[in-house]
Amino acid sequence: NTGCNVVYVGSGYCNLRPGAQIARGTGDTSNDTFKRTGGQFPNGGLAYFAVPAYSSNGAPPPPGVGRNSLHGPNYFDTDMDAQKTFGIPHSTILGENAGLTVRAMFFNIFNQTNLTPFNTGDSNTQITSTTFGQSSGALGARTIEFQARLSF
Repeated sequence: NTGCNVVYVGSGYCNLRPGAQIARGTGDTSNDTFKRTGGQFPNGGLAYFAVPAYSSNGAPPPPGVGRNSLHGPNYFDTDMDAQKTFGIPHSTILGENAGLTVRAMFFNIFNQTNLTPFNTGDSNTQITSTTFGQSSGALGARTIEFQARLSF
């Protein structure tokens, strides 16, 4: 724990990328892999990545692992909506072009499990953590919203 002062006090460098990639993980990016302990990196993060070497001149070391070079959990989401408008016969109160629209909006209609993305600073992104590469939760399941609108 460096308290966000990796190189010198007040530097603000909290989350540096690993210094080098030593070995490849299992390559399995299914959601089940990121749910179990060890998952894609069964021997822990230090078996696959090297801790960056910190210099004394105040500059952070160059990253040894490129940004977006690793694959996280799969994400699949399908949204859909359906609506129907019904005409209402002419009346003195509602007027002659009155209508009722009924709408249903479905989010994640196939109810696929989508794991929470890894956020910088979480313990599952620190190569020294025992939960490295393991997802900390899941996003929302299927959601259905209903709407009715009266136009007059």
